[in-house]
Amino acid sequence: MRLGISALAIHTPGGIGRYARILAAVLLTRFDGELHVFLQRRRDMQAILSELPRVEAERFVLRDNVQLHFSGFPAFPRYILHQLELPGVFRPLNLDVYLNPDYVLPSLPGVSCHCTVHDTTPYEAPHLLGAKAQLIYRVSGRESLSRAKTLICASEQTRARMISLFPSLEPKLRTVVPCLAPKLRQSGADAYRRLDTIYVETAQGAVSIPLPFVLHVGVAGPRKNLPALLAAFNEVKLRMFHHRLVVIGGRAKPLPRQEAPVRQVALPDGSCLSLESQLPDVLHLGRVSDDDLVSLYRHADLLVLPSLEEGFGYPVLEALAFRTPALTASNSPLAHLPGVATIANVRDPVSIASALEDALRRLPDLASELSAGFSSDYYSCDRYLRDLLAAIL
Repeated sequence: MRLGISALAIHTPGGIGRYARILAAVLLTRFDGELHVFLQRRRDMQAILSELPRVEAERFVLRDNVQLHFSGFPAFPRYILHQLELPGVFRPLNLDVYLNPDYVLPSLPGVSCHCTVHDTTPYEAPHLLGAKAQLIYRVSGRESLSRAKTLICASEQTRARMISLFPSLEPKLRTVVPCLAPKLRQSGADAYRRLDTIYVETAQGAVSIPLPFVLHVGVAGPRKNLPALLAAFNEVKLRMFHHRLVVIGGRAKPLPRQEAPVRQVALPDGSCLSLESQLPDVLHLGRVSDDDLVSLYRHADLLVLPSLEEGFGYPVLEALAFRTPALTASNSPLAHLPGVATIANVRDPVSIASALEDALRRLPDLASELSAGFSSDYYSCDRYLRDLLAAIL
């Protein structure tokens, strides 16, 4: 089989970027057919290899059955222009299958085309997306749904919501649960010694983080619901908990179409919290290296992910792989896993605060549940590749 995949989304912040990098890494190292990978720049291979264990990445050599293709388009609007470029590129390749790990799919007559649907945000809540993403999905999103032979859903929740929005698409919708990044899966099995203080390298220099702390991982945009989490954490701190909140992820730019830009959040005691001021015991670290992220996962008491919309939830899975319990929305795709506590209403800071306090009080029980019931075996690269190929062939 001659398979082509797009890797143009590998630098996208958040879950889509990680999904695209992991998909490319899995295919580059495990797919035994003819593989064509479409990249933007030659150095983009380093981003893909960063998802592999260090030894495997250092020894990686392109096999004879793999060809790389590079686009000359700038970062934006590459997703739109790429659709115009691909038909001409594809003709001499005679590809059997084309797979895009994003919502957008070019018009490729004669090729079996498939794309991934991570969540329903572009169709149900586009105001939670940035202006560029809104434009891309407005131009190509819905048309891509009709072009695709198969729509790969990252979770059963996403598939169910897509069926409710587009009943006619049900025969196309297939669920293929993603895998852990190969590097993180190996790191989660490594032995380590728990420290009293860890050091993380940030853009502003090294930062020391004393334990205990609660961890939030994700781009600080509207969808990740960080303002409500900050308000909830402030309330929990008033109840004599000693934890800090460590926030990881780049700061998102203000979105012009956000329904209600939040400057202040009302707290349960009737006061208001200004989100432009620094909160005590809250550390905004921005982006960190994967090595530092591993250290943060290992030493956090709890991961908190109160997202308004979540197609899969990589941070929850990654935290569990490092034996760290998680707190997420009750409708999260991973809420059923051992060691995961849930939030009844992520739009309400009071509900988040109550769930956070309860999870912190039950940490020993959550940790025991996690140790006894969670295994990362199902989230292996080999299982993921088998399921993916079964869905698109």
